[in-house]
Amino acid sequence: MTTVARLRWRVGRCRPNKKGLGKLSRLLDDRSANSAVTESALEARFEQLVRRSTLPRPVRQYRLMDGPRFVARVDFAYPEAKLAIEIDGYRWHAGNDAWQRDRRRNNELSRLGWTVLRFTAADLKDARRVTAQVRDVLRPTLDVELS
Repeated sequence: MTTVARLRWRVGRCRPNKKGLGKLSRLLDDRSANSAVTESALEARFEQLVRRSTLPRPVRQYRLMDGPRFVARVDFAYPEAKLAIEIDGYRWHAGNDAWQRDRRRNNELSRLGWTVLRFTAADLKDARRVTAQVRDVLRPTLDVELS
């Protein structure tokens, strides 16, 4: 067990040309820039899917606010595009209460102008389809950034 800080300290003590040092440094920089961690194996699978694609990296565990009021914390978000991505495992989203809660959250996010994409374990098996859906929602934002 270790921490990002301890790994950074160790990297600082290594020879500059030590094999793998550049990769480890970039990994630590990435971890610091997006410090929230995924909360499930399904979320980790989605994140790997994004990393293997040409999609920009989303913000993990994004807290969505309506002014001072907390609305929701979504698994992944592209705030500039107002895109929330939820990775739904059956365990946490099964049953009437969870179903009702998810519908209320989606309605609230829609009211605030957000698009919500929901993916399950079965969806994540088709990486091409998932990334195409995300890209389609992001396209107007990406087009502006490319101009």
